[in-house]
Amino acid sequence: MDFTRIYLAGVSAMVVFLVFDAFRRKGWISHKTVYSVVIVFVVLWNVGDFYRVKVNRQQQNIKGIEAQMLRTPILAVIKKYDPESFDKMKEKITRMIADNKNQQSYIDDLQSDIERIQRKRYKFATNKDIVSVLRINMEQLAYAKGISGELCYRILYPEASVNINSVKIFPEKMKSKILSVHAEMIKNSYGRKKHIVTDDELFRARGDFANILNKLRIKYGSDTEIIYDPKRGVGKYKLACEINQDLLSYMLALPNENSAGVARMMMSSY
Repeated sequence: MDFTRIYLAGVSAMVVFLVFDAFRRKGWISHKTVYSVVIVFVVLWNVGDFYRVKVNRQQQNIKGIEAQMLRTPILAVIKKYDPESFDKMKEKITRMIADNKNQQSYIDDLQSDIERIQRKRYKFATNKDIVSVLRINMEQLAYAKGISGELCYRILYPEASVNINSVKIFPEKMKSKILSVHAEMIKNSYGRKKHIVTDDELFRARGDFANILNKLRIKYGSDTEIIYDPKRGVGKYKLACEINQDLLSYMLALPNENSAGVARMMMSSY
């Protein structure tokens, strides 16, 4: 209980009473008017105080949500370089919490928003950063596949299965590396180092990707289409994981400039 607020309400009501009682003594108003004024004042004070406290709590909740979000490096980067998107994510999470949505719901939503921003920034990301992301993706798939093929599939294709908080699956050291690598990629995509895609690069990337697909089709046949249609991988979880591992492996076997070009082409719309 907030005794300060109770004290202030009591003192304020007493002041109002004394002022209007002085008016009564002068014959300007009646006893009934004095008591009516005091009662109305107390009611209005409490109504106003209720909404003031409610607004303050909402503001504190919003600040608390933002503080929690900023503990994640990638969200701190998004706030700095794309504050409009950050505010939209924060407002959405605030609404979901107010509507008593479960934690997994807003984690799924947040992951989808972050992935959308990442896709938009791929075309501007540096070769070095994209290669780092591809390598950490390889580590993630290898670790998840070691647990189960289905887990690997769910991380690869959250939209085709039940979403999971994938970052929580990995060991602390790997989790820190994942967050750091992705945050660095987004940060540099806004800076002086940001990449500009050329027609020559796009032409080369299409050729490289065609060669990679040819290798995959020789090895996996029609199952290679899982890359384009993840639902075809349902029940073939381990195979879907292996196809994507080989895809990344073939990409990383290229010179950095080429592998980054293929990744940009796959992740961006041209």
